[in-house]
Amino acid sequence: MNQVFEQTALTFEEDKVVIEAQYRNQQRFGEGPQIDIRVDVGANRTRRIIAGLTAVGR
Repeated sequence: MNQVFEQTALTFEEDKVVIEAQYRNQQRFGEGPQIDIRVDVGANRTRRIIAGLTAVGR
């Protein structure tokens, strides 16, 4: 579980500037509809895997 956390933290650290800019835009303009595109497949799969791992760990 610690390795999953470390890898997730590293991923977010690498994209921190972009994520913070997106957050500022959401705060300023409101949250628009979420549209999954083909490039989201990996991120969506990762979210499902992490959710499954955390459910098992409970």
